[in-house]
Amino acid sequence: MYDVEKLLSSINAKPAKKLSQNFLVDENFIESEVKFANLCREDVVLDIGAGFGFLTEKLSKHAGEVIAVELDKKLVNYLKARFQSTKNVKIVEGDIIDLVEKLNFNKIVANIPYELSSQITFSLLKKNFDIAVICYQKEFAQRMAAKPGTKDYSRLSVMTDYFADASILMDVPRKSFYPQPKVDSAIVSLKLKEEKPYDVVDEEFFFKITALLFQHKKQTVRNALVHSSKILKLNKKELKLLKFPGLESRRVFTLEGREIAKISDGMKKYA
Repeated sequence: MYDVEKLLSSINAKPAKKLSQNFLVDENFIESEVKFANLCREDVVLDIGAGFGFLTEKLSKHAGEVIAVELDKKLVNYLKARFQSTKNVKIVEGDIIDLVEKLNFNKIVANIPYELSSQITFSLLKKNFDIAVICYQKEFAQRMAAKPGTKDYSRLSVMTDYFADASILMDVPRKSFYPQPKVDSAIVSLKLKEEKPYDVVDEEFFFKITALLFQHKKQTVRNALVHSSKILKLNKKELKLLKFPGLESRRVFTLEGREIAKISDGMKKYA
C-alpha cells in the first residue's frame, strides 16, 4: 500500500472533497489496470486524475508516452518534480473535460473522480481510442454494463452500449483507497464499436428521449411519455394516441437501445 497520508503531509495538503479525491493505494490493482490495457511502446496512454503518479509511473514503463492530467495545483507541482527526468511522461494541468478534445491518445487507463464519471466517460466516448480501462464506483460500473430487463439497466446502460462494449474486469474493495470511500469500486473495460449498432435520425434527440423514458423506467412507454409531456412540450391527449407497434405497452426498463431508437425517431417525426 502506498502511504498517501505521508505524501499529502509532505506537500501540505489534504484530500479535496470537492475534487472527489480518493487515491487508489493498492499496488496490485494498479498493476492489474496496466495489464488489462495490454500496452506497448507504440501506445500513447491517457491517465486522468494522476494524483501522486502511482499509476503514471507504471504506465510509463510500458507505453511510448503517458499524458497525465491533473487538476489539483499542488499535485501538478508534485508530478512535475517527480517525473521531470522521465522523458515519456507529459504532465498536463487542467480539467479533462475541457482538455479531451485537444489531446491525442489511443488508450486510456485511469482512476477518475466518481462525481464526474458520466461527464468524463461521455467526453471520452466521443474520441477515437483502442481501449479504456477505468476504475468506477461499483454501482456505476454495474449500470454501464447492465442488460435490458435487469435491475441495474438504465439510461447509462443504453448510452454506453450505443458507443462501446463495456465489461467489468474486477471488483476493487473500498479499503484499497485513501481516504476510504463509502462504496466499493470496479475496473471496467470500454472498447468502441466499429460502427453504431443502429441508426437514429437525431442523436441528441435520442439521448433526450432515453433520459426522459428512464425517469419512469418501471412504467409503460406510453405512460412514461405522457408523464414527460411538459418537458416534450406536447399535448397529453395526443401522446396517448401515439403508436409504436409492439412497444407502447412495454415497460421502459425492458427496451433495447434499438427499440428506444424507434421511439425516438417516431417522436422526432411527430414533434
